[in-house]
Amino acid sequence: MRRFFPTGFRPQKQVVYISYLPGFVDALRDFGLRNVESHIRDRILEVVNRDYKTDDLEGINIEWRRSRPTDFVEYSVIEVGGKDPNNRGLLGLDNTMGKDIGNLHFDDVVGGMNADSREKGNYAFGGVFVSSYLAFSSKVSERMSIASETFDEVFGPFMSVQGGTSVKAGEYPGGSRSAKIGEAIHAMGSMIGTTVSHEIGHTLGLAVRDKKDRFHNEFPDDNQIMDAGANREFEERAELEKDGKKYGPARFTDENWNYLRRILPK
Repeated sequence: MRRFFPTGFRPQKQVVYISYLPGFVDALRDFGLRNVESHIRDRILEVVNRDYKTDDLEGINIEWRRSRPTDFVEYSVIEVGGKDPNNRGLLGLDNTMGKDIGNLHFDDVVGGMNADSREKGNYAFGGVFVSSYLAFSSKVSERMSIASETFDEVFGPFMSVQGGTSVKAGEYPGGSRSAKIGEAIHAMGSMIGTTVSHEIGHTLGLAVRDKKDRFHNEFPDDNQIMDAGANREFEERAELEKDGKKYGPARFTDENWNYLRRILPK
């Protein structure tokens, strides 16, 4: 069903505030990337704007904010932190209640503890959990099934646990390791950015249209934002190029796009 608006009224805009918690900084220290935090935040914003084509007339009527909005009463919040408080090693989780088909609620909070979710037997804590990305390493004991040696090639030079040296203040850009640091910034920002896009996609009612019990794409494939986590390899999330092959960026499927344009037209 297409939404129609009376003369003089514009379609409602979905505003999303990306809130960075102290745990986010702690996680970047583990990766040796604390001193390039601002560059990583810039990359995250670049990715979410690209994913939702915010600068394109064919894109979605959504706006991402670095600071808490004061000009909108209703806006969504997604928290980016460090460790998963659910103790499940999740990369991210939309802990809002139910599937909001049609995006009837413009004030979702993906973060903190949701008591309603807990009472329903679901994981209570939501957000993006950057420390969980360490399980992509092929060198840790509790690694993911999709762990990758490429992860260690990208981040190992800066991680103390792998004998690396963290990025120093003023080392980027212009230092002798600029190329490797730039790759790590790109990879980390891409991973977090597409996770943010994925979790906000859930709050908008994705993935399978009009099916309350389907939260991910029905048919997983390469480069699809709303695929389940186990179907998205590290190289794709990090949007890297390796051995002549370029991975990513992931996109919304045509079905996803048709739905998003229907609920949030420009």
